[in-house]
Amino acid sequence: MSSSSSFSSSSSSSEEEKVSKKDDYNFLNQSPPNFYLAKIHGSACKVKDLDQIISKYVENSKGNPMYYCPCCQLPTLESVPQYDLTCNIIDLNDLGSGIPLYFYFNVYLGILCFIMSLLVGIPMTIIFAKANRQNEWLDGEEISFLSLFSIGSLGESPENYSDYEIDLLIGFGLATIILIYISAVLLKNHQSRVIKKIDENNITPGDFAIMLSNVPKDKTEVEIKIWIKSLLKEVEIENISIAYDIKQLVSKIKQCEKLKKALHNPKKPGRYDLEKLREDIGVLERDISQTKADMKKLISTYRSTGNVFVILNKQSQAEKLVSLFRRYFLVKIIVFIFIKIFRCNKYVDKMWWDGRRINIERAAEPTDVFWQNMSVTFWTRFKYRILSYAITIVLLGIAFGINFSLTMLSKSVEETAEKSDEEFIRNVNRFIALLRSIVVSIMNVVLKQIMLKLTHLERDNTFTKYNLSITLKYFVVTAINTVIIPVATNLDKETWFLAGGLVVEIFFNLVLLCFVTPLFYILNPAILVKKVKIFLAKRQGKSSKLNQRDLNQLYEGPALDVAKGYSEMLLIIAITVFYLSLVPAFALISCAGIIFHYWVKKYMLIRINKIPKSMGEDLAIGLNVVLPFIPILYATGQYYFVQELAEGENKFVMPIVVLAMMYYLLPVDLLLSKCENDISRDDNETYLKNKLKFLTDYDRSNPVTSQEATKRYQEMQSPSKFSSQEETKSPHKETGPEASTDVLELLALYGMNTSGPSKVNRIEGEIEGFKVNIQPRASKAIPTSSDARVYPKIKSLKPSKTIRMESKRILPSSTLRLVMANQQ
Repeated sequence: MSSSSSFSSSSSSSEEEKVSKKDDYNFLNQSPPNFYLAKIHGSACKVKDLDQIISKYVENSKGNPMYYCPCCQLPTLESVPQYDLTCNIIDLNDLGSGIPLYFYFNVYLGILCFIMSLLVGIPMTIIFAKANRQNEWLDGEEISFLSLFSIGSLGESPENYSDYEIDLLIGFGLATIILIYISAVLLKNHQSRVIKKIDENNITPGDFAIMLSNVPKDKTEVEIKIWIKSLLKEVEIENISIAYDIKQLVSKIKQCEKLKKALHNPKKPGRYDLEKLREDIGVLERDISQTKADMKKLISTYRSTGNVFVILNKQSQAEKLVSLFRRYFLVKIIVFIFIKIFRCNKYVDKMWWDGRRINIERAAEPTDVFWQNMSVTFWTRFKYRILSYAITIVLLGIAFGINFSLTMLSKSVEETAEKSDEEFIRNVNRFIALLRSIVVSIMNVVLKQIMLKLTHLERDNTFTKYNLSITLKYFVVTAINTVIIPVATNLDKETWFLAGGLVVEIFFNLVLLCFVTPLFYILNPAILVKKVKIFLAKRQGKSSKLNQRDLNQLYEGPALDVAKGYSEMLLIIAITVFYLSLVPAFALISCAGIIFHYWVKKYMLIRINKIPKSMGEDLAIGLNVVLPFIPILYATGQYYFVQELAEGENKFVMPIVVLAMMYYLLPVDLLLSKCENDISRDDNETYLKNKLKFLTDYDRSNPVTSQEATKRYQEMQSPSKFSSQEETKSPHKETGPEASTDVLELLALYGMNTSGPSKVNRIEGEIEGFKVNIQPRASKAIPTSSDARVYPKIKSLKPSKTIRMESKRILPSSTLRLVMANQQ
């Protein structure tokens, strides 16, 4: 590293020493802030190639030391390199399996569009262009150039839409529907292979856990164990973690933190009575301290939420219990109607317990759980969902009104303008078509922001369910706004192929979504706003009201919005398949657009974005429910456009609609589940074998049981647990995770911030002939949203002859398990 490096200058090192002596909380709230440290933080929050960390340690064993951000303990870019832009998608698994699966989903949709281009897009575009009868729609007005490549080129006569061209279109459509169903199965199998490849050496607590919901709230751990054993006699239950109602505690902690921040750095002087502020903080802190002191006693008095995490010794046992309670699409609908709505609880089988229908599913990872949301009932979430749907309907009505008004404006201009002004009319129609597309794009942004706010109110109990809910809502509302509303405002088929008609409007919508939207990711206005704020803060100097945490966040890159990315890809597919019969060339545009999206998002993730929150595979797998809807959308679009143009003369389109709906009419879910790869691991890897290797578990992440669970873990933890019989025990006593008895910190790590790092005191071992002593820097700072990973600090590197470690890879924080042998 050069001496001219900004991170290695002598003046900078003196600044580091000053900051290191400060209390961590005061450091993050100090004002004015330190710009040098904020710059380090921005560099440390970039995505880096975790596979090169250990090799970098060895490479630099005789060179310069590693450089870290003092608040989040992440290494800077000068210490650890970034991924190469052409890296394999699977290499991104260090960010969580959800990130590679996200990019694989993009690749899958791109391939799907490419095949649709080969099956429908290219051949039908050529056939339509050869027909060249689009001028029949002219009627004194200009025909859009796009109509030459659309179904409108067959002419205005209904008889033309019963000819061989339409038969070919329907035949290609049948092949497309079958292709989509087959590709959905292939995608599921590929996802299973990717997950297995990522997780083959990555065993987590969630692999052994199931979650019971709707459990009677008065049941004890012993009673729960007895009930589960009645379902599966050979089951080995290692632990039970009950989710408690902690709303009151969370509310007090949030209120206390808000007041603390105001006390450290009131942005509007005079707004607060500082003496009253200190008094309120004192009362809240005493209340929280008393609550923590009485935690052990309170466990017996906390009210259960009815959600229970059961940890089993073998993964196969967890899978058997889940399979006993697995229900498929039609069954879920029937159960919901009769149990949730009509309260038909008379029928009782092994799935019932004291009048409650118990649900068992795979448990989310401990760091994926929002413990404070476990007490939210089904009906509370249902109420907020109804509210969000009602608001969405109103907004979609507004969008429809705006679009319809612009359509009427276009017709009004045509009626009032003189025939001599044909060029003016054409230009106005084109402008209005473009304006409608811009309005649709703006409404999509507004709808997404409102959906985001409303979904927060639903308070999902896991980060994955929250992301899945957001993604599905994004997709549904934007699909209605972008796909359905334009058709509803252009019911007159005679205007579909004119300049400014339906074809032109959808073309603009698709181009904006495929090519303009990704450009906004690169030319992100939020990044410019941050740079302006940094510039103004520098000019203000010591009079700046920003604290260190605020400035650190300004230096961070934008976050990767996976939910928005998924919804945009699905929206491109929805537009393509619905209008594919109208303009087959849309498949080619979509294919190019998805490729463009892929490279822009990959570039942004690797070079610009901050480290994303660690994501599992559940979101990608959950979105598979959307894929069977794509053939229905395609068949519906084909049926509508062909029937309108043929005026009901074509009789072959209806069977295509029925075929597309077969997925939901038959138990296809069950059949496909038999074809999926088994991603479970060998039962030789038991929970008892691995529990000391997990840097967190359900009891340690549960705010109510965390203190006692952490103490028990430390008592069980011993150097000999990780040593081979030939090795001597290490004299070091600093093993296992650092005890974190602060409920506030635990909530920040595991509840409020699912990407918070797990803590490790010391890991010793040998790497490629070097003895390694890895030790994270201690920090009591409250984790920020960028704390997605733990990067250990190399304390020493000494030559040695032997090497023994169980994993050379540093995994995401939720699954990090680097376990090395303790060497003398």
